[in-house]
Amino acid sequence: MLAGLAAATGELGRLDPGHVSGRSWLALLYLIGPGSLLAMTCYVIALRSLPTATVSTYAYVNPVVAVALGWLLLGERFTLTTMLGGAVVLVSVVLLLTSRSRRAA
Repeated sequence: MLAGLAAATGELGRLDPGHVSGRSWLALLYLIGPGSLLAMTCYVIALRSLPTATVSTYAYVNPVVAVALGWLLLGERFTLTTMLGGAVVLVSVVLLLTSRSRRAA
């Protein structure tokens, strides 16, 4: 969607692929490959073979794993702001999932 918007506004004409780092290209490939295609395939397979409540736990685990990987692999700082942001995300997920289950009942 954003690529289409960038093309429509002429922003792609200003893109110089030579100025994009190799690390950025690798990050993009990761997001397209395992970050999206493989993850979505695994999610759909899990939905077919596991109870929905079990599969929905990914929403709790995913942010924690992302922060942990950033800290372990990329040396990102784990600060109070990070913890508060993580808490907001997790509380939001809990509220979303519990409101869905209440509506379904």
